[in-house]
Amino acid sequence: MNLALSFTLALAFGSFASVGVWAETSSGSGSGSSSATIPVIPWDDLQSSLSSPDILIGASFDAFINECYGIYHNDPGRLTGTLQQGSNWQLLDQPSGLCMNTLACGFDGCKLPATYLGADPSLSLEDAANILAAAAQDKSNLPHYVVHPTSAADVVASISFAKENGIPVTMKTSGHHYSGASTRKGTLLINTRGLPVYSIDESDTSSAQAPRSLIQECDSDAPDDGDESYLANACRLALARGKTGIVRVGGGEVWDQVLRSVLAYNDDPANVNGTKYLVVSGAAGTVSAAGGWLASGGNSAARGTRLYGYGVDQVLQMEMILPDGTHVRFGPAKWETDPEYLYPKTIAVKGFCNENPVADELAWKWTECNVVNFADLWMASRGGGGGTWGVVTSLVYQLHPRPLGGSVQVRFLPFTSPDDPSNILPVFENQGMLRELDEAVEDFKIDFYHNPSALGVLEEDSNACGCDYTSYPHFELLPNSLVSGTNEAICMGKKAAEAWAGAWKFYVTEGRGKERLLGGGFTESQIIEVGGWAYSEDWKERFGAVTGDDFDYVIPIVEEFNFFDDLTRGSIATEADAGFRPGHVKDIPRPLLMEGGSTSSNIPVDILMKNRDLLVPLLATMNARGSPWYVLGGASFNSHDQMTAIPQNKRNAGIYVHVSGEALEVVLRLLYENANQSNGSFPGYVGHNHQVEYGPLKEDWTKLCPLSYSMEEKQEFCISEQEAVWGTELLAKLEIIKAEMDPEYTMTCATGVGFGHISPPNEEDSSPVGSPGETSGGAAFNSAAAASLYTLLVGFVASILF
Repeated sequence: MNLALSFTLALAFGSFASVGVWAETSSGSGSGSSSATIPVIPWDDLQSSLSSPDILIGASFDAFINECYGIYHNDPGRLTGTLQQGSNWQLLDQPSGLCMNTLACGFDGCKLPATYLGADPSLSLEDAANILAAAAQDKSNLPHYVVHPTSAADVVASISFAKENGIPVTMKTSGHHYSGASTRKGTLLINTRGLPVYSIDESDTSSAQAPRSLIQECDSDAPDDGDESYLANACRLALARGKTGIVRVGGGEVWDQVLRSVLAYNDDPANVNGTKYLVVSGAAGTVSAAGGWLASGGNSAARGTRLYGYGVDQVLQMEMILPDGTHVRFGPAKWETDPEYLYPKTIAVKGFCNENPVADELAWKWTECNVVNFADLWMASRGGGGGTWGVVTSLVYQLHPRPLGGSVQVRFLPFTSPDDPSNILPVFENQGMLRELDEAVEDFKIDFYHNPSALGVLEEDSNACGCDYTSYPHFELLPNSLVSGTNEAICMGKKAAEAWAGAWKFYVTEGRGKERLLGGGFTESQIIEVGGWAYSEDWKERFGAVTGDDFDYVIPIVEEFNFFDDLTRGSIATEADAGFRPGHVKDIPRPLLMEGGSTSSNIPVDILMKNRDLLVPLLATMNARGSPWYVLGGASFNSHDQMTAIPQNKRNAGIYVHVSGEALEVVLRLLYENANQSNGSFPGYVGHNHQVEYGPLKEDWTKLCPLSYSMEEKQEFCISEQEAVWGTELLAKLEIIKAEMDPEYTMTCATGVGFGHISPPNEEDSSPVGSPGETSGGAAFNSAAAASLYTLLVGFVASILF
C-alpha cells in the first residue's frame, strides 16, 4: 500500500538545541508584541560541502511511517509486541535512515502514544498511521535531518557544520538499542551505514570469488622498523598479546559482514594449513560491529567473553572524527606485562591527526598530534557509551585462534531407557517435577560457571563454555526434542563440552542436585536417567540404543564442529527465511514495538553465590517466561588493558539479566540492602548494551524509581540512567572528559554521558528551522555561555573528587 498520507511533519517536530542556554532577541512589531528571532540554518552550505547533495535527507514522519511502521503493522506478531516475520534487515537500510529496532523510540521516552495503544487492534494501516502522525506533532523523537556519509570527509563536514550552527549531533548504525540511543528530536543524525567497509570485499559478485576476506596476518618474525601506520601499530600490539590475526572494521559495518569475513578466510583453500580464526562478536547479524555494541562494552556471552574479555578488550586501534571535526586515529604506544591480567597494561596512548581528510584515503596525511588527551579518549570510547565521544570511522580488532577440534553445542535431549520407557514419563506429566528440574539446571550453571571446583571442573574448561539469550532449559521427550531442543551452552573444544556433561552428571547423581531432585519427588533411577541427558560419549551410545539408529541424523542437533564458522554458515538466511536478507547472517531477536520496561542488570559473582537459593527460582521463572540470562564472569574480569570505561559492576558480574517490577526489586535488595549508602557513591548495576532505565531512589537504593513519576520527578528523586550504568565515581570522570573534549556538547546520545546537559527548547518558544533553500526564525543559541558555565562546574567537582 502506498502511504502518501500527506502528513509530512519534518518541519513540525525538528527544533534544534544544545546545552540549554538560549538567548532570545526581540524584534517586536505591531501592538507592542515581541517575538524571538530564529537564526537561519544554512543547510545549503552543508549540502554543498558533502560528496553528494543527495546524502542529506530531511527527516519526515511520512518516511518513518512508510519505511518503518508498515513492517511492524503487517506482521502477525504486532499484537504480541515482537515481530514474527519481520527483522531488522528490513529496517536497516531504508532510504531515510530513520528506522530502529524498537518502533516506540521514534516517540518521546521510547513510548508509543496512548492513543495508538488504546486503539482497536484491527485498525487499518492508514488509520494507525494517522493516529501516530497526530501524536508525532508534539511527541516525535526523530531527528531533523539525516546525513548518510560515504567517507570520513562527509563526517568531518557534517560535524563541523553542526558545531558551527549549534546543532546537536546523533549517530546510528543499525538502531539496535532498546532505549533509543540512536535518535533525538531536533538533531542532525549521522547514519554511518554508507561508510567504507574494510573487513570484507564483496565487489566481485562472481560465485567463485565473493566474498573475499580482508583479514590480515601479523608477521611475528618481521623486524620492527618503526612503522607507525594504522595497521602496523595494530599488529605490534596484537603480537604483544600473542595474537597473529587482525581485522579492520568500518564504522558502518554490522556483525554480519565481519562474521562472513572470518568465515571466508577460514574457508579459503589458500589458508588450509594456516591459522583459523574467531572473533569475539555480537550475536545478531545487524548489530553494529564498531558502534553502540562496542561502545557500551560489547557482550559476547557465548562467543568468547569468558575466555578473552568483552568487545572493547579486543580493540587494538581506533579511527574517529572528534566532536570538533578533527579526524584522528589513536591507540596504545607503550605497554607492560602484568601477570595478573591476560593482556599487557597500556601505559601510553599516541594519537595522529589527518591533515588532509577531504582527500581519498590513500592521500591522507597523518601526523602525531595532541588535540585531545588520547589516553582519556582511549578509555572513554571503549565502554563509555556510543554517540558521545565522536564518530568511529574504523577500528582494528584482534582475532583469536579457532578452538582445536572445533566447538560443541551442549543440549539436553531427554529420552527413555530402552528397558523401562515408563521410568521418566511421570516427570513430564508433573509440572512440579519439571519446575524442580528447571531450577536444578539454573543451580548447576551457577556452579559450573562460577564455582567449577565444586564440580571437579578446571577453570579453563569452565571459561571455555558460555550461554546467552538463546540458551535456557527446555525439556521434551523424543522425538520433539530433536526439533525444539535449545542450546544450553557453547563450549570451545570437545574437552570443555565433556567437562560440562560430566559435571552435570556429577551434580545430579552425587552433588547438591541430587538432594534437590529427591526433595522434588524424583526416584534414584530417574535421577540417573536425567544425569545422562547432557551430551557426552555415553549419551551417544545410549541414544543409539534407544533409537536403533547409527546417530548420523542427529548430527545437526549435537555434534563437534567449528562452531564459530558453522554458526555463521548455519545462520545465513535463505529465500525461505521470512524477513531476513538472503545470504546474510540472521537478526535475532526480531524487532519490538515497545520494550517492556525491563532493566538490563549486572549481578556480581559474590552476590550470586551468596544468594543462589533465592535467585535460582527467580532465574527459572524468568526462563519460563522467555527471559533467559547471559552468563558473564570467567576471565572477563582480568582480560583487559586496565584502561577501559567498563564499570567494575560489569567486570565483577556473574550474570546479566533483564528484569522489571518485582524481580527488579529483588535484585535491588540483594545488591544494596547491606550497602553503605551514606557516602552517596552509587556503584551502578545497569548494563548499557540493552535496556537502560533510571536507577533506584536516591534516598533508598533498594526501592524502584516509580513508573508513575514524571520526568522532572525522576531527575529529582532517582539515580540517573548514566549513574545507574557507570556508578558515581566513574561517571564523574567520564563527565570531565566529555566537558574537556566536547565543551559545547555537540555529540549527544540518549542515556549517554552528558546527555542530561542538552534540552531542546519548549515548542512554544521555537519554530521550525530552515531546510535547504528555506529560511525561518527562532531562538538564538548561546553555546559558549553554557560551555563556560559547565566547564567551571565540572572543574569545581573535579577539584573535590580528585
